[in-house]
Amino acid sequence: MLAALLGILTFLLFAPALHHEFLNYDDGLYVYGNDAVRNGLSADGLAYAAQSIRGGSWMPLTWLSHMLDVTLFGLRPTGHHFTSLLLHSLNAGLLMLFLQRATQRLWPGLFVAALFAFHPLRNESVAWIAERKDVLCAFFWLLGLLAYLRFVEKQTARRLAVVALCLALALMSKPMAVTFPFVLLLLDFWPLRRLEVNGNSLKAALPKLVKEKAILFLLVALAATATFLSQREIGAMKHHTAPVAEQLTAVPPNYVFYLQKSFLPTGLTVLYPDRKPEARTVVTCAVALAAVTALLIAGATKFPWATFGWLWFVGTLVPVIGFVRVGHIAVADRYTYLPSIGLTILIVWSVAETARKSALRRRLAATVAFVALAVLTLATRADLSRWRDSLALFEAANRIAPHAIAWNSLAVYHLDRGEYAAAITPASRAIQLNPRYENAFLNRAIAREKTGDLAGAKLDRARVDGSEPRSAEGYLNRAAMFLNEARYDDAIRDFSFALEFDPACAVCYNNRASVHLLKGDPDAALEDCARAIASKPDYGNAYTTRGNVYSAKKNFPAALADYDRAIQFSPGDAIGFNNRAAVHFQLQQYEAAWADIRRCRELGGTPHAGLVEALTQASGVRK
Repeated sequence: MLAALLGILTFLLFAPALHHEFLNYDDGLYVYGNDAVRNGLSADGLAYAAQSIRGGSWMPLTWLSHMLDVTLFGLRPTGHHFTSLLLHSLNAGLLMLFLQRATQRLWPGLFVAALFAFHPLRNESVAWIAERKDVLCAFFWLLGLLAYLRFVEKQTARRLAVVALCLALALMSKPMAVTFPFVLLLLDFWPLRRLEVNGNSLKAALPKLVKEKAILFLLVALAATATFLSQREIGAMKHHTAPVAEQLTAVPPNYVFYLQKSFLPTGLTVLYPDRKPEARTVVTCAVALAAVTALLIAGATKFPWATFGWLWFVGTLVPVIGFVRVGHIAVADRYTYLPSIGLTILIVWSVAETARKSALRRRLAATVAFVALAVLTLATRADLSRWRDSLALFEAANRIAPHAIAWNSLAVYHLDRGEYAAAITPASRAIQLNPRYENAFLNRAIAREKTGDLAGAKLDRARVDGSEPRSAEGYLNRAAMFLNEARYDDAIRDFSFALEFDPACAVCYNNRASVHLLKGDPDAALEDCARAIASKPDYGNAYTTRGNVYSAKKNFPAALADYDRAIQFSPGDAIGFNNRAAVHFQLQQYEAAWADIRRCRELGGTPHAGLVEALTQASGVRK
């Protein structure tokens, strides 16, 4: 009864997702843009599910679940969301039933299941249709745990076959279930007490317990091999390009990241930025994790639930923690779906064991538990709204941590609605963050074509087909050629493209400023000079260019100040002294002008003849 009630409450909490749209991030891959899925259940669909490795894994059951949804609900997202919500609600009830039967304790199991089900980190797995594999895999995982309890009661081949079947179905939903047999070994330790941690008992019992699970380990080995080959075939794995040391240094901070988000689920986003932690951070995280692990293993006899929960958390994260990088994702909320159960068991059982000692402690623990559930419920409902459509999701993502994929997805959102002008800016932002992002160039090309910028669209398409430069240096070189040919608009465009590859390129800003000045647009030139100086404060050429702009605007005091800075940073530049001499002349500071003329000559430069003649006439002196 309580398990059913928990499932109903879980469904009601996530019910607003029933009104959410498909997202343009992977929902097309799995549902509305996949012809095999769009046709619903069919013979061809079954063949596709059995063979496909789209998404980087072999997961036929996930494909079949999406096809079944199309058969039942068509391409209306409400039905697809309903299935995901139903599975998550069932998972909450199954988790409670499993913990109650395994430990013979009702209330701790109920609170673990509720905390698991109501946590904001669940939103990604539940409200994102493409992540059906999370809730489907967990459904069979939890059924497998319940089946294992029956096997332990009476160890028959038939009951073990049921466990193996559940594992196979979980693996066919998502390969992350590869840790399942290891979790069963943890269950043998606690709460089933089939495995003692003292030396002699461990040596005697462990081989037997591993042997009885041989079929499960075989299934896991086959699934792991299939996943490895699938990821390699589609090019999603980066293990062959990233140094092993770099992969290993990501692991401790990633564990700490998940711990932080579990206890303080704020700043959640669908796309977390790549992080390159400092060595000190890596060492600190590694030492802390090792210390906690050692402490809990040492205390396994005294507080076995804590050891069990911690090792569940650490172990089930291994496939996604960063030993092997898959695609562009380093960390994600969805990766916590199963691992969070272990961490929650550690917390709840620790509180429950402490509370058993007195009635006051029990009342206090119950109060804290209900407050925690209330806070998580409110946080989950508030966070759920960002999943309502692609616009809300990716605007929220860019507020937290700007990401090229998020900006490009916003461009796609606008393109899908015929808002072509609105698509240009997010596509450009995506390109700034990732100058080699071909999809962003294609999306911007479409938007530019629809808004009449055919020249810009042509260049964007050329960037993809390889006929355009693919580096800031390449565009700088071509811009210089255009400048020599007085093709100022083309030069400005190429300087802008160069900045997409290197947004902090002071030379690009400075050179574009010079072209703006040649075109008679001093205000645009000043803006670019300011950007160049902000990017590189000691860049003498940028001060020279801004001095030229101020001279053109007849603001000679400002020009003089900039030429002073230019000479400060480039004291060997003869042109700088020539430029400053011209400003001194305009300010009737003739002695200073002659001093700069002399310095220009000393540095091997040739002062402008017209300036020397005008200065001679004005000062009455020839030098």
